[in-house]
Amino acid sequence: TSYPSSCYDFSYNENLAKGARIVNHAYCSDHFRKIRTTYYDAGRQCQVFNSLWYPRDGYNLPLLGVDLLAFNGKKYLTIVDYLPVREREEEHSSRYEDAMKEIRDDYPALQGRMSQKFYDENQFFSKQMLFARFEDESVVWEDLFPAFRKYVTAYASIVMGAEEVNDGSERELLVRRQAELDTYTAKRDPA
Repeated sequence: TSYPSSCYDFSYNENLAKGARIVNHAYCSDHFRKIRTTYYDAGRQCQVFNSLWYPRDGYNLPLLGVDLLAFNGKKYLTIVDYLPVREREEEHSSRYEDAMKEIRDDYPALQGRMSQKFYDENQFFSKQMLFARFEDESVVWEDLFPAFRKYVTAYASIVMGAEEVNDGSERELLVRRQAELDTYTAKRDPA
């Protein structure tokens, strides 16, 4: 079932035979053209929370990307990042990565490296992403949850303090790069 509108979308699907359901929400605001959240629940076997926050076209800002996965209550994978829309890392890092680094430095358990199996961490990912694979559930509460809250709070602060870009070609670049990120992840996402 889907309930679309210009700024809000909701969908829910359930597979009773597999014991799984998926819920999608999408919102917008003055600063975000879209905030998409997806929750997949197959019970203890697999749970996935995914969210992507797209700033409005007039803001030269990274996207906020979140992937939190749990498998059988034994294995966990997490990625939280400010996804750069700039093609050159230094154009991103000079503006946003200092705030991210301070948070990341406090959580060694979330300083892992992404494998090249699905994604190239040099494309659309920052050098300060929170990344971890772990089997100890306590990492969720002791490291991931507080770091996640700090990342989102810092991101919201960056967004609220951003100034709109008035240059038409700059705005076009930002829209194009967001579309390229969507295409890139759609081709590589193992889900």
